[in-house]
Amino acid sequence: MQNYHIFVIVIFLLKTQIMARPIKETPVLYGKDAIRMMKEVENVVPLPPEEIERIKRDSLVLEKNQYDSYEKAGIKFKKWI
Repeated sequence: MQNYHIFVIVIFLLKTQIMARPIKETPVLYGKDAIRMMKEVENVVPLPPEEIERIKRDSLVLEKNQYDSYEKAGIKFKKWI
């Protein structure tokens, strides 16, 4: 019976850490905050192509590491790329 209680506690802890948190409502901006936000939106500086390429490369490495981890654990994981 003790093993069952430990199992339930472990499952509860896993679910609370894995499940998504509710998304809070986006606040409405007024006055100086709204003006500052609009100026920032109008003056967005695009990333240089080298930075975009680095981000793509890093994300592929992370995805491969995650896939390898699942594979080692014996979990079937659908590879998206």
